[in-house]
Amino acid sequence: MTADRMAQAFPLVQLVNPNLSFEGWQRYAAYRTQSDVKEPSGILLIEDGSEHIAGLFGYLIDLHLQYGRVLVARDLVTLALFEHQRNQALRTIVETLDELAATHSCSAIHTITAKPLSCEDTNVPFVQLFAAAGHRCEPWGFCKLLPPAAV
Repeated sequence: MTADRMAQAFPLVQLVNPNLSFEGWQRYAAYRTQSDVKEPSGILLIEDGSEHIAGLFGYLIDLHLQYGRVLVARDLVTLALFEHQRNQALRTIVETLDELAATHSCSAIHTITAKPLSCEDTNVPFVQLFAAAGHRCEPWGFCKLLPPAAV
């Protein structure tokens, strides 16, 4: 992520983290995107057709005691003026999570949400989209178990 894109993404991140300073965002982005770490990590930006940032999330590959290699996504933010735009950004995020997990031979995807989820509220588009893509709702976010990678 370039410095320009990092600066452009800051107002979006600040919507869900209003007390976050720009310096705090810079530290987080630098840590997530450093290239000398053992396991991959990063920040992915989701852009609309006009190259405006419609969403983003941070990710890392972690070793989970039960599942082994897990893609952990957190700090997920979307912004759209219209519901269909937000839903498209969320669909793109869900698809990107699957691709990242496959690329890094992960056995599960954990998406950690900023606020605890009410898994009973299936009318929330966010919950519907993740559930439709095979993610199980948990109080801390979503978990999707993946089939073993073909060898």
